[in-house]
Amino acid sequence: MDEQAIPLVVTADDHLLDEVLRLCAAVGVTPVVAADVTAARRGWDEASIVVVCADLAPLLAQSAPKRRNGVVVVGTSLPGGIWPAAVALGAEQVLGLPSDQGDLIDALANAMDGRDDACLVAVVGGAGGAGASTFAGALALAAAGRGLRSLLVDADPLGGGLDVLMGSEAVEGLRWPDVAHTEGRVSGESLRRALPMHAGLSTLSWDRGELHAVDATAMRSVLAAGRRSFDIIVADVPRTFDETTTEVIARAVLTILVVPEHVRALGSATRVLDKLRDTAAGVGLVTRTRSHGIGAELMAERLGLPLLARIRSDRQLPSALDAGYGPLAGRTRSLRLGCTCVLDTLGLEAA
Repeated sequence: MDEQAIPLVVTADDHLLDEVLRLCAAVGVTPVVAADVTAARRGWDEASIVVVCADLAPLLAQSAPKRRNGVVVVGTSLPGGIWPAAVALGAEQVLGLPSDQGDLIDALANAMDGRDDACLVAVVGGAGGAGASTFAGALALAAAGRGLRSLLVDADPLGGGLDVLMGSEAVEGLRWPDVAHTEGRVSGESLRRALPMHAGLSTLSWDRGELHAVDATAMRSVLAAGRRSFDIIVADVPRTFDETTTEVIARAVLTILVVPEHVRALGSATRVLDKLRDTAAGVGLVTRTRSHGIGAELMAERLGLPLLARIRSDRQLPSALDAGYGPLAGRTRSLRLGCTCVLDTLGLEAA
C-alpha cells in the first residue's frame, strides 16, 4: 500500500481506538493514530481518509483545519454537540459504533482502493423476449470499447448465462457459485482479477452446474467491490423483484427498461414500471422496433419515460449470438448507436 492510502484516526479514547483499529484490520490497513489536535493537523492533508472520534471532534473543529474530502466522525455514543463539530469539519458521515460499523468499513475500503464509485446501470426487460440481456451485454461491451473498466453482472440465475451470450463461457474465472455466500467486504481489485475477461469485458455469470441462490447480502458485497474497481457495472436484472433484484435496482444510478414496440409489451411494461418506481432512482426507455409496431414515441408517452434509444431488429443477430460472436458482431449499427446514446447520456467518456 502506498503512503497516500493510509487512514488517519484522531482520538485519545482507548476504547474508541480499539473499535476503529478492529475495523481497519478488517480491510487490511494499519492507520496513523493522532492522539491530540496538533498531531491530527500534521497528518490531515496526506491521509486517504480521516476518522475523527467523538472525543476530539469538538476540539479539532475549533482549530479550523482545512476542508477536505473523506472525513468521517464516529463514536460509540453521539451527543448532540457532535453535529456542529461534524459540520465544521466537513464530515461526509457521522457514524455510531458498532451499529454503523459496516458503513465505516465501506468508507475505509473505498479510501484504500482510491477510486470513486463506478456507475451502476440495471437493465430490465419490460416484456418476455424484449432483448434486455442482449442490450445489457452490448452496453457493457461498448463501454469496454471506450477504454472503460466494464463489468457485466448476470443477476438472473434462470437466464441461461450471460457468458454464453457473450461467447466467453470457456474463459476461466469466478462464477456466481464461487461467491454466492459472500458476506462482508470483498476486495475490489481481487474481484476484478479473478473474473473472466473476454474482449476487454469482465463478466460475472453462472456456470452450468447446480443452481445456487444469491441472496441480497452477497449481491451487495459483490456490487460494492465492483464499484471500487470498475468504471461501469451493467447488471442484467430479471423481472422477479425479489430482495436480490431490489438490491441491484436500488443501487443503480439508472434502470433501463427494454420494451418491444407493440401493444401487449406496453401492457406488460406498465406493470414492470409500477414495480420499478418503488425502488429505482431513475428509469429510462429503450425500445426495439418491429415492422408493424406502435412506435417509440408513443411507447415513451404512454409509459411517461424518457426515450434513451430505439434499436432496430437485426435478423442476423441471433445466429451471431449462437455462434459465440457476442451482441456487437455483424450488422449491429443500430444497437451500437443505442449503446452510444446511453453512455453519452451517462456522461461516460473514453478513459
